[in-house]
Amino acid sequence: MTKMAAAMQGVRNLTFCRLKVLRPMFFHSTTKSYRKRTAKGKNKDEANIAERNDLYRDMITERLQEADRSLLLQLKSKDRLASVLAHVETKIGQINKGFYFKNYSSKSKDLVLIEFSSDKMLQSNAETRVRGTKQLKNMAIPQEDSLMEKITTYEHKPFCCTALNDCVDVSDQIRYLYKTRTMSEAVIRLQFFICMLIEKSLEAEIDGLKVLPFGSWSCGFALDGTSDVDVSIVHNHGKGILGHVSHLFDKSSLFDKIAFISRARVPIVKLIQTQTGVSCDICSNGLAGLYTAEILYLLNMYADVFCPLTLAVKVIAKQHSLSESGMSSKYSSFMLTMMVLSYLQQEGILPALKNLNMERHSRSSDSLKKWKETKFRTPKRRLTNICPEKDLGELLVGFFQYYRTFPFKHLIMDPYFGKVVESAHSDHVCIINPFESDHNICRNVSYTEVNRFKDACSKFSEDLVANARKTSDGTCWGLASILQEKKFQLKEKAKLRTNIDMFYNFDYDSIDDVYVSMDGENDSVFFDGKAVNGENLGPNDVKQKQVNDSVDQDLFNNDPFFSRSRRGNKNKKKRYLNKQDTGVKNS
Repeated sequence: MTKMAAAMQGVRNLTFCRLKVLRPMFFHSTTKSYRKRTAKGKNKDEANIAERNDLYRDMITERLQEADRSLLLQLKSKDRLASVLAHVETKIGQINKGFYFKNYSSKSKDLVLIEFSSDKMLQSNAETRVRGTKQLKNMAIPQEDSLMEKITTYEHKPFCCTALNDCVDVSDQIRYLYKTRTMSEAVIRLQFFICMLIEKSLEAEIDGLKVLPFGSWSCGFALDGTSDVDVSIVHNHGKGILGHVSHLFDKSSLFDKIAFISRARVPIVKLIQTQTGVSCDICSNGLAGLYTAEILYLLNMYADVFCPLTLAVKVIAKQHSLSESGMSSKYSSFMLTMMVLSYLQQEGILPALKNLNMERHSRSSDSLKKWKETKFRTPKRRLTNICPEKDLGELLVGFFQYYRTFPFKHLIMDPYFGKVVESAHSDHVCIINPFESDHNICRNVSYTEVNRFKDACSKFSEDLVANARKTSDGTCWGLASILQEKKFQLKEKAKLRTNIDMFYNFDYDSIDDVYVSMDGENDSVFFDGKAVNGENLGPNDVKQKQVNDSVDQDLFNNDPFFSRSRRGNKNKKKRYLNKQDTGVKNS
């Protein structure tokens, strides 16, 4: 047994809190062994790593340069668009491309984003990058049809799942879904333009900072029209910069509804771009988010099934209310992405994330230097097909079959090492953040949502297997049959999670209806319509147990149903303890 295998065997018996301590130890051990193996040429898979490249960062730089050469105009209608284009080309310069947004922000005015060939005539002030037609004077210029050909009209349309019936198989349906539901070029340009506005609004007041995008929208894993703009301010000005940033945005007419959330695990500034209505989240030195977005981009280049499969899972989860954004008890978009990543790692399609890390993060306190010096390797594709046995359709079925019986309570998913570690933890789902080993990204997922997800995976996998072939009568099949169904609901009713069985002898499976009636001193519990008021109902009915003061006090302190968050004030506790005539807990 190798040192790495022995170490991983020891990790299986560790708890989640201990696992985070061992990650630096794993890094040092794997780095030494990796160098030896690559030098001797023993492990060809790990040695088949490309040289350092900046594909993702080059893409981000190019997008930001396009945004720096752009101008956003507000129009009341499309009738004046041709004359406006001719005017701005005369005053500013040659137009490369443009995007017209019809009622994008649900306001009275439409938007047109124009990219010029040069930014020489554009002012660096952020306020001048967003203009209305009233600011453009003397527009009596003949219209030119050649300029209108450079404009692409964007209008978000609801997805129609019946179009999937024309596909050949389930894999073709997933590719069509990826093509139609992924974020469009127009929205990507607009969101990078907002990122540029944020940077130009801050650089005039704060020196030495850089605003960089991260999240699913920056690496191609976002659905069209559903993603906010997540950006990170990389700087060296200390932790109090976000408070200063929120005050600066209060003075700007480009942003509205500014809120500084300082007590979150990651403090952020939330705001809305006024003209577009796009929501933005700004964090400070969020290097982990930047690295994660870059790695997801590189992994999709390694295996091009990653992003289409992830978007298909997101669309299905959103259709059946299995996912939700924000601090919710449901799965988030990032959680689903990490679950797809972990599944593909177990299938041998994607490598462990540690194999992408070319060099350790710099120990310098300079955040800008850390981000610039941290580079990643891009794994080369193998000469053979990445996944010769399975196509996209089989991978989607395999994803649902993998998680329908997955013991979330006893396993920890660690995408960094590409392992699923057998270890108990306190959360219902545990997926370790690739660059924050002490953070479980699924800590907010509730027990009910885990059961809903597992039951949904079971149903979806059965439906995909049963309806895998195209029908001749035009009925929905494959992925369309899942998306056309109503929102998935639990098959069984949620059970009352209390310790009420300590007071009453009954079988949960034999009771269909439970409710509590509180009427002053005459409090009753009804099981299947039968009241229990402290009297013995017979051998076949529910019996009440007499509970003395000491047991009552002990149950109150130890029962999870009366946890500290649910106890309320001390008066409620006293009222509960004084009611000795009934053994029912009143909350």
